[in-house]
Amino acid sequence: MKNKQIQMIVLLCIGLLLFFVSGLDFNSVVLLNVDPWWMYFVVLGIFVSAYYFMKHSVEDKKIDEEFIEKEGQVFMERIEEDREKRKRLREEP
Repeated sequence: MKNKQIQMIVLLCIGLLLFFVSGLDFNSVVLLNVDPWWMYFVVLGIFVSAYYFMKHSVEDKKIDEEFIEKEGQVFMERIEEDREKRKRLREEP
């Protein structure tokens, strides 16, 4: 679910960028007649790397949350064991 939301945000950002660029004094003929043709690959690479950055940052966050959850569970188990131990010590005269 989150991955779809991030993809939509990235596509929205690309659309907004294209909207703002088209609002400048550029027209489609000027954009298609760029002399260094390899610039299209550079711009495409920027968008692809931004997409993968977002994708992997979400995956890393998910892994971090799972790790924190696991460590928190271990900590809570230790607390529960300590409570039981203290309870047994209080019950024994």
